[in-house]
Amino acid sequence: MTARSLAESVGGVRGIVESMVPGMLFLAVYAFTNELMSALIGPVAFGVVSLLVRLVRREPVMPALAGLLALALSAFLALRSGNDADYFLLGFVMNAGWIVAFTVSLLVNWPLVGVGAGLLSGTGSAWRAHRPCLIAMRWLTLAWIAVSALRLAVQLPLYLAGNVTGLGTAKLLMGTPMQAVLLVGTFLVAKGVLEKSGILHPNARDIST
Repeated sequence: MTARSLAESVGGVRGIVESMVPGMLFLAVYAFTNELMSALIGPVAFGVVSLLVRLVRREPVMPALAGLLALALSAFLALRSGNDADYFLLGFVMNAGWIVAFTVSLLVNWPLVGVGAGLLSGTGSAWRAHRPCLIAMRWLTLAWIAVSALRLAVQLPLYLAGNVTGLGTAKLLMGTPMQAVLLVGTFLVAKGVLEKSGILHPNARDIST
């Protein structure tokens, strides 16, 4: 668990840019035109260019391809229904899915944040044998549930009101910036409890017992 592994997990600065620019382009154009088709041109063009750049440079294309496919599906949902706000339906489904996944992981006592920390640190499930670590992973998992729930609580009323500009703004602010803060906070706390319990450094004395 290093700063480098954290940066790589979100694709570095480039990954952050690629995740934010499409939303910014969509919001900027839609705010002036109130037309879905016009607002889709910029994000689609950016997604295609990002994909081509990765292909030319022989870099992993999955991040750009996944973003482009998500954009295409969001556009399809909105165009099919004729409701511009349906462009954001996919985001609602994803947040609801995360809430379910994280909640189930808590119910079976395998909090997903702990699973991820074990994978990133190469320590497997050792954290489950240390009560302080297990408790911390539960709270961190609850934090991820709370963030997804907050997004839905803020954005669903805007969707029901048909406020596409407001919804786009909320999604942009509560997307990558909030995710980055949550990710860094999770990283620092998880690494701290793993180190304190001696899991990251097997030769260190386990102070949790």
